[in-house]
Amino acid sequence: MKFWRSRTSSPTSTVAATPAVSDDVAAAEQLISSGQALEDNGQPAEALTQYLQAIERAPQSAKACLNAGNAYRLLQDNPAAIGMYRRAAKLDPASAAAQLNLGTALLVDAMTGPAEQAYREALRLRPDMVEAWVGLGCVLDTGERTPEAIVAYTRALEIQPAHAGAASNLSSVYMKMLDVGAARQTLVDFLRHCPDDRMILQTLAAIEEGAGRIGESLAIQRALVEREPFDFRAWSMLIFNSCYVPELTAQDCLDECRRFGHALEVRVPARSLLRPTSGEVERRLRVGYVSADFRIHPVANFMHPVLRCHDRGSFEVFCYHAWKESDRITADLKTVSDHWRDVATCDDDGLADIIQQDRIDILVDLSGHSGGNRLGVFARKPAPIQFTWLGYLGTTGLSRMDYRLCDARTDPVGVAEAWQTEIPARLPDSQWCYDQRIVAVPAVTPLPRSTRGFWTFGSFNNYRKLNDRVLAAWAQVLKAIPDSRLRLFSFENAESGERAVATLTGHGIERRRIDWLLRTSPEDHFDAFADIDIALDSFPYNGATTTCDAFFMGVPVLVVDGERSIARGGTSLLNTIGLADWIADTEQQLPAVAQRQLASVDSIARLRAELRPRMRGSALMDAARFTQGLEAQYRSAWHRMCQSAEGA
Repeated sequence: MKFWRSRTSSPTSTVAATPAVSDDVAAAEQLISSGQALEDNGQPAEALTQYLQAIERAPQSAKACLNAGNAYRLLQDNPAAIGMYRRAAKLDPASAAAQLNLGTALLVDAMTGPAEQAYREALRLRPDMVEAWVGLGCVLDTGERTPEAIVAYTRALEIQPAHAGAASNLSSVYMKMLDVGAARQTLVDFLRHCPDDRMILQTLAAIEEGAGRIGESLAIQRALVEREPFDFRAWSMLIFNSCYVPELTAQDCLDECRRFGHALEVRVPARSLLRPTSGEVERRLRVGYVSADFRIHPVANFMHPVLRCHDRGSFEVFCYHAWKESDRITADLKTVSDHWRDVATCDDDGLADIIQQDRIDILVDLSGHSGGNRLGVFARKPAPIQFTWLGYLGTTGLSRMDYRLCDARTDPVGVAEAWQTEIPARLPDSQWCYDQRIVAVPAVTPLPRSTRGFWTFGSFNNYRKLNDRVLAAWAQVLKAIPDSRLRLFSFENAESGERAVATLTGHGIERRRIDWLLRTSPEDHFDAFADIDIALDSFPYNGATTTCDAFFMGVPVLVVDGERSIARGGTSLLNTIGLADWIADTEQQLPAVAQRQLASVDSIARLRAELRPRMRGSALMDAARFTQGLEAQYRSAWHRMCQSAEGA
């Protein structure tokens, strides 16, 4: 939030009680002016020295105290800043700026009561002070006083309709209330005044995506990228969200990613690295994993077994945690890592420096184009060999990303090489090794169909994956299985849920056969499988964690085979666990597969009881075997590099 400060002018002669006082005031003004110039130049420590000297010369200068408080804030010394703002407010009780800055500093330290008092005092002094209305809205929103927060943000926008912070915050409040329409309208109203504001356009794109309006969201994202082609974070988000679109081919995705990779690598030089020699072929390798998802996140389910089972005699493991917050899963992952680096505040150059200082041999990206990715680091190539894996089943587009970990079913040999800029590094079984650690998982329950008398299908996949073609195919499944029901989980709001219902009813499915539910806690997520007989997988963007969760809860999954990596995850998982006959070759064949599999209630009841033990005995949960296969890929890539160095 903006901090106000008192601008100085050139010292002028003033009438004062004594010449000495006049000289001190003039000197203080000069010091404040000098400090502000230093602050503008990005030198807050030097600016603070000037402000403190000004206070020594003129202890009654509220202006000097106000500016000193701002310098302390820039130096992240919030307690000192609060002290200075309080002093400024005491010296000048009419200073709305002092009260505003005091309120904001107090809010940073979560002192919401005093912060509210300061903001209200600022507004008493200056009722049109927009930043104070915004700050008050933040306090009220933090305190769950939603109607009052809406009033505060609305008042700020009445005074200054083009205030991006007020519009963004008000929209956020409406989204928390699940009022998507009001959230959208707030941003649309703002864009009438500032049609090119990137932050608001990105927020609007997120709202449209959250409402299940993927086409509208992608149109906004595409315009943002075309307007600013070097905003690689926005471009990466566009690439990721394009995965939801069924009409895109593997070639379309490759072309977009290749353009991204080329543009990024042109702007970012690769680091100079020493190539390994032939004498280093068998030495212990230093492997680094980079992720923003070392926390309560699906990636943790698949990374914990690997970190736990790595052969420490052959590999030394580093984890680079690129997320600001940590949780109990973060703490758990730390215990199975040799070295842990919290790097969320590092820019790409800084993180590349740390990786080079750690002398990483093999660097592994766990995000691809998913949220929180650090592809800018991999574009700098701070390690001799780089892999991408796990968080995103597609190419990064970077020529400096050497390999992509996959398996022969997601990436068929002789075919998938054309889908990516990386070399496919195929693991022997599946590219996933599942280990549910986020919550305690309940026991498998009896088949609901046995007592209800009708089949219940369910989808736990991210609702963004439920495009019109998916819903049309599922409608045909419901028609093929008389009186069956469909429960859709994990919606963010009513608009997205009702959009899915409208699509299904538009294909002739009675409303009574469809339920949708908002996203639940991880605990409730597993409990919900007790109500489901059969899970349906989305396409082209298949599930991975949700499919493994379903297996573990005894629920088989119906899958449609696809034509690119991200559309073949279900094929890989079902083959790995011995359920290949649950895969439809096309979406049109899905109803027939459902009819064939559901011909016997008893056989599905037996499968429900067998699936968890079967999964535990499969490659999907054989952590030691999986990690050995992973390490073999690392070692093989290392051997090739050493051999190429020897022949150079």
